[in-house]
Amino acid sequence: MLLFIYNTGYISTFILIVFVTIQTIFSTFSTPAQNALLPLLVSDDDAITARASNSMFQQFIQIFSYVGSGALITFVGISGAILIDIVTFFAAGGLAFGIQYTEISSNCRKEMNFSQTIKEGFGFIFTSRMIIAILVVTFMGNIFASPVDTLSVAYFSNFFTEKYMYSVFMAAIAIGGIIGTWSLTRLKDRIPMNRLFALGFAVGGCGIMLMFFYHHAAFPVIAGFLYGISNGFVSIMNGVLLQINTPREMMGRVFSAFRCVSFASGPVGMIAVGYLGESVGLNKIFCGLGCLLIVTAFVALKYTASSQNKH
Repeated sequence: MLLFIYNTGYISTFILIVFVTIQTIFSTFSTPAQNALLPLLVSDDDAITARASNSMFQQFIQIFSYVGSGALITFVGISGAILIDIVTFFAAGGLAFGIQYTEISSNCRKEMNFSQTIKEGFGFIFTSRMIIAILVVTFMGNIFASPVDTLSVAYFSNFFTEKYMYSVFMAAIAIGGIIGTWSLTRLKDRIPMNRLFALGFAVGGCGIMLMFFYHHAAFPVIAGFLYGISNGFVSIMNGVLLQINTPREMMGRVFSAFRCVSFASGPVGMIAVGYLGESVGLNKIFCGLGCLLIVTAFVALKYTASSQNKH
């Protein structure tokens, strides 16, 4: 539909917003489903390795896509790029249909009661101290980390005359994310899971605090690298901790709640810090956010200490 509208010349900002909104709505279904499907394919012992491998593959694809998208559009045009996106979308869906796994219950679709399913999901979440702890820590972490993405452009515009610095910062985040994800596969047998989870927030906090020092370009670059490592740790460990503390029949509902918390916390942090940025220096804001992420690390360390109990 978007390709047809574009070719007929009726494309507008409003139409693009509508399509992006629809795409986002569908992604809210696919991501929890993907997280719920993974435990049916791999054991809890292999959860970190499986999620880390999946994350690294996605990160490499994103880097390649960002680098090659401009050349692709130049070569095939916007219409051609949209067409490739359509074809690859359906190809991915076809591959997903080929995934073989064992259903939890063969009659689950026939006997499902929607309202009862929701009640059971919320009932499990609110009676599990571990699930609540992971959701609360994730909410805190997203609030304190989300402003980094929104304010970093203004930060580099205010403190650096070199326009390439922001690109270097984003590249450092991407490289740090890949290295952090790879490091998890090496540390998973040496460090308890809750400590890896807390370490992710602590490393990110230390990185963001370095953005207080803007007099030398090395500080924000190192900050981006550490922030990327933090993203690699946290994005995988929260999924792993939820997986090993959730019965398989509850996976979809728990990961849906997790996704909801993740989406809700981001705008809260962005709006709050956005108003604060009008009266406080951006470097001071980043330093404060880093300190709060370190506090989040201590909260995660304390309240997810029994996170390796398996169902």
